[in-house]
Amino acid sequence: QNYFGPRLEDHWTYHMVGAPGSLFFPVVPIFVNWVEVKWGNVSKWNLFHTMKKYFLPQVLYFTVTSELLGLPDQLRHLHIITASSKGDRSASIILPHLFYYQSPGFTADGGRLIWKQGGLLRQETSPTPKGWHTWPFHGYRGHTHMPIYGNTSKIKALPRSLHETQDGRVTIAFVGDLAGRPCRLNMHQAVKHNVIFAKYGPRDLCSDPSVPGGLALCWRSFMLQADINLAPIGTHPVSYRLFEALQQGSIPVHVYDQRGVFLPYAGTDADIHNGLGFVVPFAGLRNLTDWLQSDAFGPKDVIRMRQKILKYRDTHFTAQGVVLQLKKFFESGGLDKKSDIRCCVAIPEGPPCG
Repeated sequence: QNYFGPRLEDHWTYHMVGAPGSLFFPVVPIFVNWVEVKWGNVSKWNLFHTMKKYFLPQVLYFTVTSELLGLPDQLRHLHIITASSKGDRSASIILPHLFYYQSPGFTADGGRLIWKQGGLLRQETSPTPKGWHTWPFHGYRGHTHMPIYGNTSKIKALPRSLHETQDGRVTIAFVGDLAGRPCRLNMHQAVKHNVIFAKYGPRDLCSDPSVPGGLALCWRSFMLQADINLAPIGTHPVSYRLFEALQQGSIPVHVYDQRGVFLPYAGTDADIHNGLGFVVPFAGLRNLTDWLQSDAFGPKDVIRMRQKILKYRDTHFTAQGVVLQLKKFFESGGLDKKSDIRCCVAIPEGPPCG
């Protein structure tokens, strides 16, 4: 909430719009902010009329979107390779999902990680007129808002159970709403004995000494202080929490339903199957959480997995990392050797788990 960009399309456009046409050959890139199109901030009629007038069916196009492409029937004859982070059924490439600027996470040895001034994140030294701190990005200002203490935020405490593990067992957590979501309610019933559940408002703040000012949004602090975070899919076969966890250096458990698993970098070292997290169907979650809290898995395994996440985070799970992988994809002519971008089959039809 209160997020207005930059989105995935903005990063794709900012870094690639000036690239020579020879980089993309034989495809023609499309630079459109499909989120703005969906929400009506860009005229669909003007865009689709222009595409119908100038786009050719014998040309192969390429675009990046963090939404469903949603082309009308009169444009179905166009050949557009779509790299989507939203589980678009017509997408040929799956990318990591929306890139919020996160509060700093943990280092692999459990220490706090603060991004440097010239790195991915920095805090403004003075509040904006509306009483918000802004996280700037290459000329974007006032887009990503973090509430200041004393304005419209509430100061809350993290659950004590995050710090009261028994027998050195790892802590497993889920932050989010359960109401009206059948799969999440079933998930809660199945694993409530060994998972810490919490819900916070979008502006609630909790103590977090890893960020300037010592406060961060509670859902971020909650995820960071747990060893492992559940990341179930929702309406679309993707999970915000999965990529929020990876971008913060937290270990995710990606929980999927009957639509199957659709993850970026499939079959590469950056695939979360390869030591960056866990992937399990809803029906198998209970057994996995029992195993994670057994003697077979412990703090040393948490450190090892965080080290693996940090190895690939900047190059694969940040916005700049995804653009880098896309650039390598085009430089190699779509070959697998330089880039971890992978083409995939279309996502099958099927109702969402909810």
